[in-house]
Amino acid sequence: MRRCCFSTLRRPDLALPVSSNPIYYTRHYASHAACYAPLTPEPQSLPEFNSQEEKQSADPLDVACCNFDHLALTTRFDWRLRAPSRLRVDPRKTSPKHRPRRGPKRAQPPHENLQQGNRFYEELQAYQKHFLPLLAAEQAEDEEVLKERLSSWSEERLKQEGYCITGLSAFWLENNHFGRPVASFALGPGITLPEHRFENGTQVLLTRLDPLQEEPERGSIVGTTETQLRVCFQEMFDLDAGQWRLDVGRSSIVFDRMRTAISQLNHDPSRQESQTGTNDSDRQFILQGTHLRDILLRSFIRTQQDSDAQSEPDSQEDVPSASASVTLMDHRGVFKDDVRIQSWATRYSSPDPVVIEGDPILKDLNSTQIRAIAMMIGQRFTLVQGPPGTGKTKTIIEAVRLLKTHFEVFHPILLCTYTNVAVDNLVEGLLTTGLKPLRIGYGGKVKESLRETTLEAKIAAHRLSKDLERVNAQTEMVEKRRKNLLMRISELRSKKMASLAGRLINMETDLIWMDRQLAALKAKGYAIYQEMLKDIVSDADVVCTTCVTSASMALNVCDFPVVFVDEASMSTEPASLIPLMKG
Repeated sequence: MRRCCFSTLRRPDLALPVSSNPIYYTRHYASHAACYAPLTPEPQSLPEFNSQEEKQSADPLDVACCNFDHLALTTRFDWRLRAPSRLRVDPRKTSPKHRPRRGPKRAQPPHENLQQGNRFYEELQAYQKHFLPLLAAEQAEDEEVLKERLSSWSEERLKQEGYCITGLSAFWLENNHFGRPVASFALGPGITLPEHRFENGTQVLLTRLDPLQEEPERGSIVGTTETQLRVCFQEMFDLDAGQWRLDVGRSSIVFDRMRTAISQLNHDPSRQESQTGTNDSDRQFILQGTHLRDILLRSFIRTQQDSDAQSEPDSQEDVPSASASVTLMDHRGVFKDDVRIQSWATRYSSPDPVVIEGDPILKDLNSTQIRAIAMMIGQRFTLVQGPPGTGKTKTIIEAVRLLKTHFEVFHPILLCTYTNVAVDNLVEGLLTTGLKPLRIGYGGKVKESLRETTLEAKIAAHRLSKDLERVNAQTEMVEKRRKNLLMRISELRSKKMASLAGRLINMETDLIWMDRQLAALKAKGYAIYQEMLKDIVSDADVVCTTCVTSASMALNVCDFPVVFVDEASMSTEPASLIPLMKG
C-alpha cells in the first residue's frame, strides 16, 4: 500500500485516488521526497527550530516540513508545501534573535503590449473597444453628478448636508502616509468640526473659495478627529496663512484601476514566472495578468469582418465560433498536481461521489453545495449561480475552510466582493469557522468588531512595529536637520561673501552625507515594513477585500493564484478583473 502511494506522489498525472488524508501524504512525502526532487537551495519559508527540545515538542507535521527544506520547488506555489498559516511553530515570532531568510526582491514586470499576430491580440482589441468607452462614459457621468451638486446647491446647503467645510486653517504634518505628504485641517484650536461626510478614504477637493472657479488640489482623508481632518496629497504645495475650503469629491482611482486591469490582459503570468524562476534569490516579478485569458476573451472572438457584415440574424455568420487564437486549455485548476485535492474534486463533482476513508466531512451543506465546492477547487474557472438565500456565500466560506484546514494548501487565497459591507459579512462568516482572515480596507469602512482582523491592527501588533517606529523617528530627525541645513546654506549663498566659501563647502558636504543617511534609513524602514507585510499575509488563511481595493500596494508582497469573487453580479466585469489580474 505504501509503495502504491509513493508512486502516486511521484507521478500525480497517473495517480489513483488512494487517500485524501493530508497527514498521511505529508508524512509519506517527508520520508521519500528526496527520491524524486533534485537538491537545490529552497527559498521559501519553512519551519525552523532553535533547539532540539523545541523540535521534539513541535507538531509532527511541522517537523516533517522542516526535514525537506532543501528540496527544489517546481513553481512559486508548490503543492508539496504546507500553508504557513497552519504551522504551529513560527520562530520568527517566538525568538527575538531569529531573522527570517530574506526572500527575493519583488519588482514590477516590464509592460507588455500584444502585437498583431500574437495570441489573443484580436480578442483583446475587441475587449478594449467594448469596455473602455463604457468606462469613459461612466466616469464622465460621475463627474457631472459632482459638478451638478457644486453648481446647483448653495454653499450653505452643501455645509448643512456635510459635503463642504469652509474656514479651515492647515499645516503640513511631519509624518507622511506611505511616502505621501499629509496636511492637518481644523477650524481652530479646540473647535469641534460640524457633522460631515469626510470619512477615511473619502476623496476631497481643496480650494480657497470655489472648486468650480479654481483648480482644486485633490487628496484623500486618512484620519479624522472631532477637531481636525488629516488629508493625504500626491505632493506638497504652499499651505500659507489663509483659510481653505474642503469639498467631498469623486475619485478617479476606481476607473484607473479598472483600466489598468484591462491593460494587464496583455500580460502572460507564465512568462513572468519563467523569467524569474523560483530559485532566483535576488529578483522576482510581481505577477500581473491572468491564466484565464482564453476564458475571459472567448466572448470576443468575432472578427472585425464578421461585425461589419450585416447578415441575417439566424445566419451562420452571426453565431460566434471558436477563434484560431482562443482555444480552451486544460480545464483543471491550480491544484491539478495535488493528487489529494484532484481526487476529491473529481469524485465529488459527480452527483453520486465515491466516498473514501479520510475524505473531509462537510457539515450543514447539501449535495449541490458540495458539488459546487468540488468544481470550484478542481477547475480553472467556475461560475456558481443561485437565487438569494441558497447558500452561495456559505459555499465559498466552506471551500476556503476545506482548502486551508483540511488540505492546508500553500497557495495564498484572495476573497473579494464589490462592497465593504459584503466583505465584512464574509469576514464574520470566516471567523465563525475558525479561519484566520485578513481584512484589507480603510479603517473607517470596516466594522469596529472586526478591527483586529485589519491590516492596520496587525501591523500595530507585529513584533517589528517598535523597530519600524524607531527607524521612522530617526528618519524624521534627519529630515528636520536636513531642512535646517538647507535654510542655512540658502542664507550663506545669499550673502555672497568670499570668507564664507569654506564654511559653505563644509555644509554642502554635510548635506550630501545627510542625503545618504536619509536614503539608507528610508530603505531600512521600507524593508522592515515589507517584512511585516509578508509575515501578516502569510499568517492569514485568506485575504478579504473589495475588488477595487485588491489592487492595494500592500498586497504586492505575494501573488494570488486562487481568487473567489462573491456577489459577482453586483460588480462590473472590469471591476471583477482587478483581483483576477494578481497572477
